[in-house]
Amino acid sequence: MQYFSYPPPRPRPWGYLLAAVAGAVIGLLLFVQLCPAFVAGRLLPYLPASPQTPPSTDGQPPPVLEIPTSAVVYAAERVLPTVVGIINSVQVRDRLWGRVYEERMIGSGVIIRPDGYILTNEHVVSDLRGESRLTVILEDGREVPATLVGADQRTDLAIIRVNLTGLPAAELGDSETLRVGELAVAIGNPAGLDFPRSVTAGVISGLDRIIRHEAAVFRLIQTDAAINQGNSGGPLVNALGQVIGINTLKFAATGFEGMGFAIPINQAAAIAEELIRHGRVIRAWMGVTIAEADEALRRYNVKLDRGVLLIHVWASSPASRAGLQVGDILLALDGKAISSYVDLRLVLDRKRVGDKLEVRYRRGNQESTVSLVLEEMPETPE
Repeated sequence: MQYFSYPPPRPRPWGYLLAAVAGAVIGLLLFVQLCPAFVAGRLLPYLPASPQTPPSTDGQPPPVLEIPTSAVVYAAERVLPTVVGIINSVQVRDRLWGRVYEERMIGSGVIIRPDGYILTNEHVVSDLRGESRLTVILEDGREVPATLVGADQRTDLAIIRVNLTGLPAAELGDSETLRVGELAVAIGNPAGLDFPRSVTAGVISGLDRIIRHEAAVFRLIQTDAAINQGNSGGPLVNALGQVIGINTLKFAATGFEGMGFAIPINQAAAIAEELIRHGRVIRAWMGVTIAEADEALRRYNVKLDRGVLLIHVWASSPASRAGLQVGDILLALDGKAISSYVDLRLVLDRKRVGDKLEVRYRRGNQESTVSLVLEEMPETPE
């Protein structure tokens, strides 16, 4: 019979490690049980606080704490009572059959004064003619007749009024302090009144987006909060529930999503004040018509390396009295280079009647600077 001798097994380090960890855990648990006061004093300041139920002081069950409201809910609840639906109805007669039927334009608006003044888009209340009428639908469901106070096509803003007082009015924010990326909440009546006071949320996607439409130049807020037909005239709101813009249009094209635009509330509030006071916007007027570089070369055979071409100077206008002439090259206004109609409008839209304007221009090879005083734009310049 043969015997075999095997060497004794070598100790493995990980066995000692597991034993040490187990011992430490057991020791820590015993220490916590035996010395709870010491543990609480040393560790609790570093632990995240948890909501505590307030103790009962009158023998009644303690009140239940509410879950904190989200920013979107807070903003919506603050402004929703001020959002209205607007119905622009007009009676139309069929020329062929003589039948009369009703056309309706549905939009949104926001109450800005307790005495019934409502801010909305001009295109919501446009084409008021003949048997047309305006109806406002309040949050409580009441349908109230409204009258047009004033409208301005250049800014797509209008003021209407209902004969009521004590209405909830929205708080207006400051659109000059907006930052790209902050919360934006849009409220309105998309697809008409089938989905009233719908709330959509997103962010401020861009600022000072320049869009030109005919003679109007818009400086708009861009947002990805959904804005659809029927949202026009409704408010764009920040996280504090303050109105920061008036929803006005959506960029609709294949391949593009989430591109809605709103008129900054600082601009809208100034226009609203003009409409309430005068029923129209009193604009500063210089009295010139211009051609940009492409048009100047194509139609007038004038090649421009900078500036715009004056193709008409209105008689008895500030520009005429300052000595400007057809054929002059307008280079700058108040030191800001002018190379397009948009540049011109952005300068003039910030001016008021009576303001001085410094004009830099070129005539032939000579550059000169003149100062003129802006006047009120006439309805039909002569």
